[in-house]
Amino acid sequence: MVGSSMSGTEKLRLLIIGKSKNPRCFKGIKSFAVDYEYNKKAWMTSEIYEKWLLKPDKKFAAQRRKVLLFVDNCPAHPKSVESKLKNIKLEYFPPNLTSILQPMDQGIIKNLKQHYRNRIVMKVLAHMEVATPTTVALLDAIQDLNKTWTLDVKEQTIANCFRKAGFVKDKVQQDADNWDEDDLVPLSELKTLWTSYRRAIDMSDVSFEDYVTIDDNVQITGFPTDEEILESVIENLVPNKKDPEENEDDGQSEGETVPTPAIDETISAIEKIRCFILSRENIPYEIHNSLNLLEDFIDKEKWTNFTPKKITDFFKKNL
Repeated sequence: MVGSSMSGTEKLRLLIIGKSKNPRCFKGIKSFAVDYEYNKKAWMTSEIYEKWLLKPDKKFAAQRRKVLLFVDNCPAHPKSVESKLKNIKLEYFPPNLTSILQPMDQGIIKNLKQHYRNRIVMKVLAHMEVATPTTVALLDAIQDLNKTWTLDVKEQTIANCFRKAGFVKDKVQQDADNWDEDDLVPLSELKTLWTSYRRAIDMSDVSFEDYVTIDDNVQITGFPTDEEILESVIENLVPNKKDPEENEDDGQSEGETVPTPAIDETISAIEKIRCFILSRENIPYEIHNSLNLLEDFIDKEKWTNFTPKKITDFFKKNL
């Protein structure tokens, strides 16, 4: 699930829906840069939709902002949620006109997917260069998707897609009408990388077009059956009931966890990164500022968990 302002300067957190509550690759993970939800079919549901909407509504209320949000007209987006929103007003696109009126379908989602696939192929090829096997677990996919959404999908792409959908009528409308989303998608670069990858692993039966359009027809929502509704109710009534999909095999070995370095090790790593950045020319200010924010966060974590020693501790060492 993606959302942003018309200018592209403000992007909502990605909503990612998986099939498992606690896959193995989530061991040791306590926070995400995205919103993660789950159900057995990895479908959008009315419950997930409502939960996702209430988060930005709360944020906009704290900022004292009123926001008009356009959403698809589908069974998983019930209009009943409007009564629970305070600072978001919803407008639904007419049925069967998503491909024409929905800005995200004018090239933003396509742009996101192709930049993401570009990152995945580059990662796999980089590991092949050093002869180390790699797998793409769900956690890897989430992190790469978030990087793609925040770094690769440009403001210009989003703004042009809104213009193409008819949200803006101004002097640049003609340019938007002539704009093609493929101009901002690295198709040629992705095709070159895919060709190298396919040769390396002998996948001659999978074409570039198959790779690019692999999930075009994937169903992302639907009407729940009576059995699914009943099972959902039982899960909510029995919170300790084991999730049958919990700890599913996602490419990581049993018991493998994300390593948690000590705070001093983290501070040392940040210092090395700073030295690397300072040794390069024309580094954008945003990178320096982001590093400062990261360093400040780690420092606060260190002193929050700091336990001052007693004076008697110094005498114990000498005894």
